[in-house]
Amino acid sequence: MAEHMIGRRKGILGAIITCGAFPFSVSAAMAVAVIAIERGWNVGITLAGISAFTVVLVAILERVHPEYPGWNRSRGDMRVDALHAVV
Repeated sequence: MAEHMIGRRKGILGAIITCGAFPFSVSAAMAVAVIAIERGWNVGITLAGISAFTVVLVAILERVHPEYPGWNRSRGDMRVDALHAVV
Protein backbone atom coordinates (compact mmCIF):
# COMPACT_ATOMS: atom_id res chain seq x y z
CA MET A 1 0.00 0.00 0.00
CA ALA A 2 2.73 2.50 0.91
CA GLU A 3 4.53 2.00 -2.40
CA HIS A 4 1.33 2.78 -4.29
CA MET A 5 0.78 5.96 -2.27
CA ILE A 6 4.39 7.10 -2.56
CA GLY A 7 4.34 6.76 -6.34
CA ARG A 8 1.07 8.63 -6.61
CA ARG A 9 1.87 11.39 -4.12
CA LYS A 10 5.11 12.95 -5.32
CA GLY A 11 7.46 11.03 -3.09
CA ILE A 12 7.86 10.38 0.57
CA LEU A 13 6.70 13.84 1.69
CA GLY A 14 3.40 13.37 -0.11
CA ALA A 15 2.93 9.97 1.54
CA ILE A 16 3.64 11.52 4.95
CA ILE A 17 1.05 14.24 4.32
CA THR A 18 -1.50 11.72 3.05
CA CYS A 19 -1.05 9.32 5.96
CA GLY A 20 -0.39 11.90 8.67
CA ALA A 21 -2.90 14.70 8.15
CA PHE A 22 -5.86 12.99 9.80
CA PRO A 23 -4.01 11.55 12.81
CA PHE A 24 -2.26 14.90 13.35
CA SER A 25 -5.45 16.95 13.24
CA VAL A 26 -7.36 14.58 15.53
CA SER A 27 -4.46 14.37 18.00
CA ALA A 28 -4.07 18.15 18.03
CA ALA A 29 -7.81 18.65 18.58
CA MET A 30 -7.83 16.14 21.45
CA ALA A 31 -4.77 17.74 23.06
CA VAL A 32 -6.32 21.20 22.89
CA ALA A 33 -9.60 19.87 24.30
CA VAL A 34 -7.83 18.17 27.23
CA ILE A 35 -5.80 21.31 28.00
CA ALA A 36 -8.96 23.42 27.78
CA ILE A 37 -10.81 21.17 30.23
CA GLU A 38 -7.88 21.16 32.64
CA ARG A 39 -7.62 24.95 32.56
CA GLY A 40 -11.36 25.57 32.80
CA TRP A 41 -11.71 27.29 29.44
CA ASN A 42 -15.14 27.96 27.98
CA VAL A 43 -16.07 24.70 26.24
CA GLY A 44 -18.18 26.36 23.52
CA ILE A 45 -15.44 28.77 22.51
CA THR A 46 -12.84 26.00 22.62
CA LEU A 47 -14.91 23.73 20.38
CA ALA A 48 -15.59 26.61 17.98
CA GLY A 49 -11.85 27.27 17.78
CA ILE A 50 -11.05 23.60 17.17
CA SER A 51 -13.74 23.43 14.48
CA ALA A 52 -12.49 26.61 12.77
CA PHE A 53 -8.91 25.30 12.80
CA THR A 54 -10.07 22.02 11.27
CA VAL A 55 -12.03 23.76 8.50
CA VAL A 56 -9.01 25.91 7.61
CA LEU A 57 -6.63 22.92 7.73
CA VAL A 58 -8.87 20.86 5.43
CA ALA A 59 -9.25 23.78 3.01
CA ILE A 60 -5.47 24.26 2.85
CA LEU A 61 -4.75 20.55 2.43
CA GLU A 62 -7.38 20.20 -0.29
CA ARG A 63 -5.73 23.06 -2.16
CA VAL A 64 -2.06 22.06 -1.83
CA HIS A 65 -2.49 18.27 -1.68
CA PRO A 66 -5.73 17.22 -3.42
CA GLU A 67 -6.65 13.58 -3.94
CA TYR A 68 -7.23 14.43 -7.59
CA PRO A 69 -5.76 17.48 -9.43
CA GLY A 70 -9.20 18.21 -10.92
CA TRP A 71 -10.43 19.14 -7.47
CA ASN A 72 -8.54 22.44 -7.77
CA ARG A 73 -10.53 23.53 -10.83
CA SER A 74 -13.35 25.96 -10.09
CA ARG A 75 -16.83 24.67 -10.69
CA GLY A 76 -18.61 27.66 -9.20
CA ASP A 77 -19.33 25.84 -5.95
CA MET A 78 -17.41 28.10 -3.55
CA ARG A 79 -20.64 29.26 -1.94
CA VAL A 80 -21.73 25.68 -1.32
CA ASP A 81 -18.32 24.86 0.15
CA ALA A 82 -18.47 27.90 2.45
CA LEU A 83 -21.97 27.00 3.63
CA HIS A 84 -20.87 23.43 4.24
CA ALA A 85 -17.96 24.67 6.36
CA VAL A 86 -20.35 26.74 8.49
CA VAL A 87 -22.76 23.87 9.00
